[in-house]
Order: sequence, then C-alpha cells, then structure tokens
Amino acid sequence: MNTLFLPLPRRAALLCASVLGATLCLSGCATAPTTHLARTAAALHFPLRVVTLEAPMAVDAGRLQEVFAPGAKQPLADDDPRLVQARQRGEARAAAAMAAALGGEPNVVVIVPAEEQSPLDALRSRALASAITPDEAMRLHAATGADVLLRYGITDYGLTPAAWRHGYIAFEVVTTVALAAVIAYSGSRAAQAAATLYLAQETAEESAEAYATFQAFDEVCRPVRMEAQLLALQPPALLWQAGDTGISDIKLGRYFRKVGADERDRQINQATGDAVRGIARDLHAALEYSRLRAALHAD
Repeated sequence: MNTLFLPLPRRAALLCASVLGATLCLSGCATAPTTHLARTAAALHFPLRVVTLEAPMAVDAGRLQEVFAPGAKQPLADDDPRLVQARQRGEARAAAAMAAALGGEPNVVVIVPAEEQSPLDALRSRALASAITPDEAMRLHAATGADVLLRYGITDYGLTPAAWRHGYIAFEVVTTVALAAVIAYSGSRAAQAAATLYLAQETAEESAEAYATFQAFDEVCRPVRMEAQLLALQPPALLWQAGDTGISDIKLGRYFRKVGADERDRQINQATGDAVRGIARDLHAALEYSRLRAALHAD
C-alpha cells in the first residue's frame, strides 16, 4: 500500500501507528551482549579497576547534517563548525552519562588517569573497532593500575541506526521478490511481465514507506545508538561487548510540527542517556554474574 496517496488523516493515523510499532519493537533495542567474563571469572578480582575511553563519534557528515543542518543547500564537510560542535556536544554528553552510570556500579572502581599519563592519548583518536596491541595494553596497565579498559562510542546520533534501515528494507524487498515469483510461476509471458512490473512498483513503494516510517521515528524519538566493549589489560583480551539504542520521550505531535533546535537537543540528550543506561545495565548483569561465579569457584 502506498501511503503517499492516502488522505492526510489516514496518512497521519498510519504514520502514528508505524511510529508506535517501531518504538515498541526497536526502542532501547540492545545488541545481545557478547561476554567472555564468565570464563575468566576466577582470574578477576572485584571490584574491577576500570579506566574508560570514549572513541570518536562514528557518524558521517551527511547523517549529522540531516539532523543539525537540514536547511544547508550543499553537503557539509566534516570540519564544518556546525558538525564539529554537534560531535563535541554528543561526545561530552555520552562521557558525562557514562561517568554517572559507572559511579553507581558496585563492581567497578573507575580510575581517572593523571593528566601527565599519556597512554590513553595515543588511543583517543582511534575508532572503536580498532585493535589495541599487547604493548599498548601493558603500558596502560602500568600507568593507571587498571585491570580493564571500557571503550565506548556513538555510532548513530539523532537518526534511526543505518543497520535498522537496511535490514528492514532488505526484508521487505525479499518478501516482494517472493510474491513476484509466485505471480510468475505460471510461466506465461504475461505473468512474467506482470511480476516484473509488480516487483519494480512494490520495491519503490516499500522503500518510500520505510523512509516515511523512519523519518517519523527520527522526529518523534531522535534515537542515539552506542557500542561498548570491555577489554582486559593483563593479558589483553575482549571480555564483553554490547550495544544499545536510546530514545527520547515520545510525543507524536513532533512529526506534525516544526521541532526547534532546543527541543531537538533535549531529545538527543535524553536518548544519549537512555543508551548509556542500557549499556550500563548489560554491563552490570555481566559483571554481577561473573562476580558470583568467581565467589562460587573460590568456595
């Protein structure tokens, strides 16, 4: 069904239903945590001494422009002041939210390196996916006394995560292809021609409808996605990783009016905090399980 040609009241109702459905299914959607903590529980000593490191925001200029400079007539460069400011504010919000979340975590002690300690400086500009060498891990452990490094970063900021969009549209297109195959099953040229036309039309419509749904979800909830990983330093090893998508408070009326910059920023701030709290909950569960397992093995 093509929503673009529906009367406005029906289109509004459908969009509201789509946003509500997306919110219920996807809000706070967390990547299933990957954890090796349980295997190494006996070698860990709680509370863990943790040093944190935020990776640079992994959001390209085009997606940031869509949120923070939608009126710009030309594509903005990465170093455009509006985008630089958006990244800096986002990273600062995430750092403050993470510090607050870890401050209430009983299984960790956060180590704040002295300013003259430089092992973290060499890692600050590195992407979250980049590896840390054994030599870097050893120097970080020696300089801070930390047992583990918690790395985290923002991967989507104010827009529906790209992976959601691609996954949803791919599912819809695959479904459409299957229906087209059924139409063409008779083998007649007329059926095959009809299937080709149907496939082209429905693929375009599904993509348009998906875009409209995600656009509504973006305006209403301003999702922020974060990824995190916990790395042992001695010896270096990945212990845990997870991701979470946070959303702001839900006000469907945002889709039908202009949302000002102040309200948009409040939404993104809420969504950032929501994502951090989701990651902190997953980390707490993993650490608590590992602590209890270590206690049982000690007995």
